[in-house]
Amino acid sequence: MHRHMGHLHHEPDPAQYASLGRLDVVMVPVDGGFTIDRPSLSAMLKRLRSSLVLPMHWFSPSNLEAFLEDMNEDFVIQRTLASEVTVSLRTLPSEPTILVLGTNYLRDPR
Repeated sequence: MHRHMGHLHHEPDPAQYASLGRLDVVMVPVDGGFTIDRPSLSAMLKRLRSSLVLPMHWFSPSNLEAFLEDMNEDFVIQRTLASEVTVSLRTLPSEPTILVLGTNYLRDPR
């Protein structure tokens, strides 16, 4: 199962964690304050221990790097130049991994 946590503004309570169940892939905002603060995000991800975490909404390299620093003891950090990833149950990492995708900026076609 996967979840997009883009509009999450707080760490889930015990009942919410129970309803989430096991999440194999999680997309999380790492902006550090517009959505969920970094300490709450870190606690949530450590509790979920999802196989694959995809950071999003980082808006600046410093936000992304601060998030990765918070998580590097509990998750494998991988980076790729690819701007997309395809996963299946067979290809999920064997240990909790944060995968930083490459950016693929939209260009004005004019």
